[in-house]
Amino acid sequence: MGEWPFVMITSPADERLRTHHQAKLSTSPERMKILVKAWSDQKLTGGFASMRDQTVPLVAVSGSSIWEAEFGAHDSHEGGQELTVEMADEAGRGGGTSSE
Repeated sequence: MGEWPFVMITSPADERLRTHHQAKLSTSPERMKILVKAWSDQKLTGGFASMRDQTVPLVAVSGSSIWEAEFGAHDSHEGGQELTVEMADEAGRGGGTSSE
């Protein structure tokens, strides 16, 4: 499985993995919500999501391993924008992933 923490972007879908490209993404034209699932053998202390030239903090969803953030419409232009997510745990280890 790799190094801790393990990080997976669950929404929005990675364009490289979508099979129905003509289908509309379920995001608001004003906001784009980022959902991330993250695990570690130590407590996660926080993380951030980056797209283009903006970085926003991820907030833990209570009682789950999900973290979330939002970008404004001006930050989330459709088509081929790389989204990068980084998480850290109490042991000082970092892990991340990215999608298009």
